Amino acid sequence: MKMKSVRILLLLLLAPFFNPFQAIAKGLCAWDGPMANSIFWSPELTYNNPDFRPFLFSFDRLYEYKWAEPEYLYRDNSAEWVDYCSMRASRAEVDSFVYNSTVSEMEAVLTATKSGKLVSGKFKDNTMAKYLNSNRDINALEYLVYAKKCEVHATSGYYDPWEEAPPKNIKVMRQLYQEGQKSAEKATKPILKLRYAYQAVRLAHYAGDFSQAIGTYDNLIAPLNIQSVVKYWAMGNKAGALLSSGKRAEALYLFSQVFEKCPTKRVQMYYSFRPQSDDEWSEVMNLCSNNREKSTLHLIRAIHPHAQTIEEMKSIYVLDPQSDYLTLLLIREINKLETSLMDYEFDFKFPIPVEYKNEITDDGSKMSGEYLYTFKKFVSAKVAEKKVKDLRAWQLAEGYLMFLTGEFQNASRIMESLSDTENNPKTKSQIRSFLYLLKVSQMQSIDRGTEESMYNEYLNLGLEKAKNEDNQWEVENVKTNVYNCMLANFSRCYERKGETGKAFLCKKGIKGLFSNTDVSIVDNILKWAVNPSTSFEKHLLEKEFNDNGISGTDVLWDIKGTYYLRKGELSNAKAAYERTSVSYRENQYGYFQIHFNPFESFINDRHDEAETRYGTAADNNKLWLVNKMAEMEEEAGKNTQKAAENYFKLGNAWYNISYFGPGWRALAYSRSGSDLFYFDMDGDEYISKEFIESQKASLFYNMNPAISYYEKALNQKPAPELGAKIQFGMAKCKLNQTYTRNGNAQAVYQEYEQLKKSFAGTRYYAEIIRECSYFKNYINK
Repeated sequence: MKMKSVRILLLLLLAPFFNPFQAIAKGLCAWDGPMANSIFWSPELTYNNPDFRPFLFSFDRLYEYKWAEPEYLYRDNSAEWVDYCSMRASRAEVDSFVYNSTVSEMEAVLTATKSGKLVSGKFKDNTMAKYLNSNRDINALEYLVYAKKCEVHATSGYYDPWEEAPPKNIKVMRQLYQEGQKSAEKATKPILKLRYAYQAVRLAHYAGDFSQAIGTYDNLIAPLNIQSVVKYWAMGNKAGALLSSGKRAEALYLFSQVFEKCPTKRVQMYYSFRPQSDDEWSEVMNLCSNNREKSTLHLIRAIHPHAQTIEEMKSIYVLDPQSDYLTLLLIREINKLETSLMDYEFDFKFPIPVEYKNEITDDGSKMSGEYLYTFKKFVSAKVAEKKVKDLRAWQLAEGYLMFLTGEFQNASRIMESLSDTENNPKTKSQIRSFLYLLKVSQMQSIDRGTEESMYNEYLNLGLEKAKNEDNQWEVENVKTNVYNCMLANFSRCYERKGETGKAFLCKKGIKGLFSNTDVSIVDNILKWAVNPSTSFEKHLLEKEFNDNGISGTDVLWDIKGTYYLRKGELSNAKAAYERTSVSYRENQYGYFQIHFNPFESFINDRHDEAETRYGTAADNNKLWLVNKMAEMEEEAGKNTQKAAENYFKLGNAWYNISYFGPGWRALAYSRSGSDLFYFDMDGDEYISKEFIESQKASLFYNMNPAISYYEKALNQKPAPELGAKIQFGMAKCKLNQTYTRNGNAQAVYQEYEQLKKSFAGTRYYAEIIRECSYFKNYINK
């Protein structure tokens, strides 16, 4: 199983523990942008060392998947082969020939080269194969064939972490080791000598011949004066052999050396470096020959989850204030603080109080508000001393931390000074976003002019596009959260001003009115929505619907009408629905359509088959529904001959558009099996009692309107076939009431008994027995 699949599986397993009601109550679902590790500070815009990006802070794992994928892991080795081929082979061609060939395919190229023939077959057009062939470089091809033979043996054996490791063929591995050792001793080219020796070292390591692996490295590789990634690969294997031999301190020291000097092995070396005691740490430190090596040890320890990062940074600073490690840890720590303190409960209100999340969890994943102030003090001290290498990054960090802690004036001064002198467009855009955050966070009031200018300023922030598309999400994440902060602060200003409509739209958007409509808020929005005067007002109306041609104003009239329909106030519902546009009523993909005839009766309520099973009616919509219901009501009062049928159809309509019916979309914009959860509670910390009571009273869950019309229909003494349908409709209503604490099984049985007593001879009665297992079980008990 691949790691991406593992992650998805874990998310699915953890999903039941997320409380959506808590998120809604806290008001954070409104700003539905990503809340990832970089909230406002983007490493993509401020950090320029790609070889250390795996160790920037990540919310859910140590490093991004790409750092463990072949394109990155083979980068340096492929580059060496490109160089070996005098730059006449591309990286893609090298990867294809070195990593995607079989032993027999490689041997075919070797055989052709030995016989003076051109390459044929799979690699006839491969630039690396053609270069080695045209230069008759038999030595390099012989090495590549040998390396390909070693490939299956010289690994850890764990091709899939969820499967048992395949057995090792120790005999063959030792034979290959002997061949590699001899070839290394005979090779005249240093690079090939190194590569043969590397293969021999790792074969001995994985075969369990640890002393042999160590000796081969010391005798054949250590004396070579050559710069190559392969030398560090071999050093990593020697370190593993030392560790297995019980020479832990020396092994850990070599792991740190590979970590420092071989970027493509850093992740593996990080996981391998695990000192078990203070004494062991001291032993490793004593093996270091310079301050850089000592700083590397502190860096590795600093990026562990439970690290005392400030202390490690202080140690690095003492060893070398110009260390580039300090900038890495600076940015990493800022992103850790962001992730911890600006989580889904954060309301984008600054400064962040000291008491906010003032505890650190057992796994170290949450950092206290107090730590924010401690880290800011540390950063300010280092800025004042002016010894750090990337002083501007530290100044930017100081300004940002001042913003988080409420020193707005000082933060603005620093940011403006940096903006005036910054030449890097990416970093400049990051500074510009900070200045905007400072401005919007200090807003205390708002009018249409301020609203317009601040919104346009956000649109013109011009956050730079990432050079690497894989990292573009970082920049988009920052832009989204700046937007979220703008909405949060706009909302607070609107609330102070009494503009409840705009305040609500900033928090939850129009769709936030779908689940719990406050008609006063709808009316407040409609005061200006019919004629929006600013681009931000238009944005609030359109931002959720601009992809499907739906007008936000139409949706608001729809919401208002549906609010009244749920209360049974048909005339008010009609008045609101009539304000919608003709195009909205005819939009087959909008919220207004009813894609079947809700006045029909059905034995089984198959929601997912409403259109195909019950037939479609393209012209049916909510306005048509309320008009038709009013028409039937009027006709039933005037024409006693049609009264039973009309009352029956009205009962069907109220049943079908309820939570339990296939036409539920007429009264609701979403439906979930968890909706009935409200009927099992009386209120809690996150869901108010008032909201629960409103849900219980809503005609969406209430069977009383349908029951009332069915009773009226039965009082008209209908014909037997119609009577059977009406009586079964009553039974279905009583059954649904048992799901909402408003009924009991005995009431259902009474309806079944009446159906059996009065309508057993009808065709519909027999049809019910065929299709309804509840009724069939009742009469057969």
